[in-house]
Amino acid sequence: MKLKSIKSLWPVPCWRTAWLAGLTLALLSSVSAGAQTLAMAGSMGERAVLVIDGHAAVVAQGSSVGSVRVRRIEPSSIEVETATGRRTVILGGSPVSVGSAGDVPPQRQLVLNAAPDKLFRSEALLNGVLVNVVVDTGASLVSMSLLQAQRLGLELAQAPRTTVQTANGQVNGWRITLERVQLGRLESRRVDAVVLDTDLPYVLLGNSFLGRFQLQWQGGQLQLGRAP
Repeated sequence: MKLKSIKSLWPVPCWRTAWLAGLTLALLSSVSAGAQTLAMAGSMGERAVLVIDGHAAVVAQGSSVGSVRVRRIEPSSIEVETATGRRTVILGGSPVSVGSAGDVPPQRQLVLNAAPDKLFRSEALLNGVLVNVVVDTGASLVSMSLLQAQRLGLELAQAPRTTVQTANGQVNGWRITLERVQLGRLESRRVDAVVLDTDLPYVLLGNSFLGRFQLQWQGGQLQLGRAP
């Protein structure tokens, strides 16, 4: 498995997922089937957590998640545009209905823009915990450091040991299985991964996750999508 060199370290968000899970359950129990709903669950600078039909997504101003386009992010509100028009969603407020989910096509594609260093950076939920990730098609497995595994609460005592060949030589590690990996609204269950006994400031999303989707490069964009 070839690991790309990491040039800079993003700050690790300090969110915890207990409140997000509670909000998601409340959202699912409060809306009728078939209704597309939006709720704002948190914010951090120029990013916010938007819950769409019970699925959490970290969004930036000007980005799109499926049929929802983020127009403006404020500390306590977010303005979005959908097929039914523009709406303002308040932090901690009741879910906002934007009509039937049948009014818009379901999301089958996620678009990532390359950073100035040519890496495709994003944020993903691993076993429900929000982490910074880099999409790495050169890695066979989702890969993370021992420190990151501890943050995710992963138990390694019974995990099989392994040795991984990297650009800097062989690194010892542990083979694990992640119960759930979610990038935007693209989600997979039971994803093979490896924990490396070395410094790695990002989680690398390798082909054990990426291989379940269709990938296409166009200019400085990477498109990930489900099969039609």
